[in-house]
Amino acid sequence: MGISRKDALRQIKSIKPIIQGHLDKMRTAPFAIDYNHWRVEVEGWIRDVEFWATHVGRRTQEEVMRDVKEWKNAAGLEDD
Repeated sequence: MGISRKDALRQIKSIKPIIQGHLDKMRTAPFAIDYNHWRVEVEGWIRDVEFWATHVGRRTQEEVMRDVKEWKNAAGLEDD
């Protein structure tokens, strides 16, 4: 069975504040011992969001992908 739009949106909504929190920690503590750990976690969550975005419809996907691009830039990740 596929992923419903409702479930995908719920997953995206639940992970957004976690990603933002890690990006905030990365911004405020760039020399922290956990910096790379936070970056790897953010990268994984971004991949998850990119997957879920394929199940939300074109307009919403475009909005989500704008957020993804901002997150990648903030985390110093290359945009594919």
